Amino acid sequence: MRKVLIILAALLPATAPVYAEVYELPPEGYDVIGTVSTITARYEDTLVDIARRHGLGYYDVVRANPDVNVWVPGEGTEIVLPSRFILPPGPRKGLVLNLAEYRMYYFPEPQQGKPAYVYTYPMSIGRMDWETPLGKTKIVAMAKDPAWYPPQSVRDEHAAEGDPLPRVVPPGPEKRPSQGRPSGPCEDRAGRHGRVPRGRGPRGKRPPRPWPPLPAGLLPG
Repeated sequence: MRKVLIILAALLPATAPVYAEVYELPPEGYDVIGTVSTITARYEDTLVDIARRHGLGYYDVVRANPDVNVWVPGEGTEIVLPSRFILPPGPRKGLVLNLAEYRMYYFPEPQQGKPAYVYTYPMSIGRMDWETPLGKTKIVAMAKDPAWYPPQSVRDEHAAEGDPLPRVVPPGPEKRPSQGRPSGPCEDRAGRHGRVPRGRGPRGKRPPRPWPPLPAGLLPG
């Protein structure tokens, strides 16, 4: 199967309301969570808006509604929400990225006396020609408001396209280049995957997929 680089990315304006899907974990041996449902589109809705509001990815909602116009669904149109997921195999702990599904699953430690839950988020594609390493890793360091230092290969590519990048890209949406890979409000350094920016991925070859913010416990203080 062809692999692509998966970026933990919001791909949304900071003011856009986005939501995670949260489910109580089923017993061992049961891997299906959620249900398929429908809603009625409003006049101002697009399928992207609907996907964002319901914690779905672009392709999730587009493939579930093949006969609906992405940008003008039409007021009163019934929209299918494919919010039924199969949990990936493996231990139900930490973060699990399902590359084939473009979806992340977060299994927080359950609180004593309370049921266990799973958070699920759609993911975005960074670049089709950058592969995502497979295997286990862990967060070894976290940085708040990090700057991005574009590799020379990336700067050369942008320069050839008439979109030069600076040597250092400061954090913050007002300072980021239009086509660069700015850092988000946080950045995790993974043990074997390198940096995992929580901002916006590099120029993708597909439409953006909304990604709700992680629970507060995953963010640095």
